[in-house]
Amino acid sequence: MSRLRGNDLELKPSLIKRVRAYSQTSRNLPATPIVKGLVIRRAVPRLIALQSLGRVLRESFVGLESFSYSTYLARRHDQERDFLEDLSTQLLPSLPATLKRFIYRKRPVLGLCNPRMSDINQTSLSLRFTELCVPPDLDPVLFFHEIIARGKCDESKLEKLAIATRCLSQSSNQNMVTLCLTLAARAAANMPRLRILEMWCSYTGYACLFRCAMDDFRVEVTWRYLHYQSNFDLQERVLRVWQKLLHLVYFLRTAPLSTTPGHGGKDQGSCRVCA
Repeated sequence: MSRLRGNDLELKPSLIKRVRAYSQTSRNLPATPIVKGLVIRRAVPRLIALQSLGRVLRESFVGLESFSYSTYLARRHDQERDFLEDLSTQLLPSLPATLKRFIYRKRPVLGLCNPRMSDINQTSLSLRFTELCVPPDLDPVLFFHEIIARGKCDESKLEKLAIATRCLSQSSNQNMVTLCLTLAARAAANMPRLRILEMWCSYTGYACLFRCAMDDFRVEVTWRYLHYQSNFDLQERVLRVWQKLLHLVYFLRTAPLSTTPGHGGKDQGSCRVCA
């Protein structure tokens, strides 16, 4: 276990690949444009150093279109802070221009305390990718505020946005849920290509999902939850904000989730037309 939780793996040039035996110059990695997808799973807490991973993405996987990166939260706050800094400076700038789908997930190490929610917010990601999935340590309120402050951006490529958030957890409250979903609507209005926005929170014995599917004519809002454990609801004011900003007909679907496999609950829907 001490070896698995040691230093992150690093990519270093070997003597064989150097021009001369003691030269400091190393060759670039061979480009492999045939690779279109890359998945790095959270198998063990030990990771690939982000500087090395960034180099592989920058020099070798030049035609990458989909990248799924799953990792663990750091054991200490300073380690988590260093990781987020390397993520911003080493990994994200190295992602190839061909990348369309970026999934980023994190989870705590069993038996260790969870670091505080990080303040990493890469709103520029909405300009680069068509599909984006971010972990719970991203603050959606701050994330949406930054997109709103940026204003409407025609260069935004984002079509599908998925956010796992503690704002919908059982410990949350009605005011926080309403604020988060209202800001999501205002942010969606600044991303003209956005078609699907999902926000959810799930763990053993609990689940909550908010989903908006949009096209040129309507927006379909889906609200699902474990009905006997929900401390909040989808308020009418949230729907009015989505309706007002997007100027579309919306269709609301609500359905409680069941703890029995294969039984998701019966949908209940109503259609409202924008005045």
